[in-house]
Amino acid sequence: MGVASPVVNAPTPSAPSGSPPPPSAPTRRAIVLVVACAVVGCFALYAHTLSGEAVFADRALVAKDACHRNLGSRGLEGPCAQAPLRTLSFALDHALFGTQVAVSRAVNVVLHGIAVGLALLLLWRLLGDSTAAILGAAVFALHPAASEAVATLAGRGMLL
Repeated sequence: MGVASPVVNAPTPSAPSGSPPPPSAPTRRAIVLVVACAVVGCFALYAHTLSGEAVFADRALVAKDACHRNLGSRGLEGPCAQAPLRTLSFALDHALFGTQVAVSRAVNVVLHGIAVGLALLLLWRLLGDSTAAILGAAVFALHPAASEAVATLAGRGMLL
């Protein structure tokens, strides 16, 4: 019969003294600041899209769509139920600001800015590196695929 040797806890290796501490989760204040900066950055990037008339499918969404103008009496039935979140957001735009295209486009810019801020926070959390997260979020903000969703009202469904 053998005698069992006692288990000795080996010391855990510590990080070298010159290495940075592990990344911490962003604070609530940092999150608000990041999202606010992303929204401001998106306004700077897409400010030129706020002026101008409604074009193509935007005309139907802003001025001619009965779903947005009469949502209270019709509800989300029939064609109004096809994209309920988009329909509700345009109905809210119409109720608060009328058929002003610039305001509806500004809402799209704010939605894109929030998405960019959330992408930055997600990348920061996954990668643990704020520089890489900022670069990834910048690519997301500047990518040409985002321009249609932000610059046209018909793209609101992609932002939501």
